[in-house]
Amino acid sequence: MPIVPYHRFKVGQTVVAPTISGPSAMIPRGQHLIVRLLPVSGRDPQYRIRSNVDGLDRVVTESQIRLADQQPSIPEPPTDRDGRRYR
Repeated sequence: MPIVPYHRFKVGQTVVAPTISGPSAMIPRGQHLIVRLLPVSGRDPQYRIRSNVDGLDRVVTESQIRLADQQPSIPEPPTDRDGRRYR
């Protein structure tokens, strides 16, 4: 019985296209929102993504994208119990 690949990402998640050469060259840098899961093409699940840069939808394979970092790059300053920032 053949192994059926599954979609690792879900609708509503934010992804990025880390490569800028080859078939990924037409995907702009920056974040993209997954708007639809599409059928598997060969052995690679496909997605419809919407660019936060130009607002256009594109069809990509799972190998062309990765999950965007959701952690803020600058940590929030510490606060006391009342929500006031330490100085």
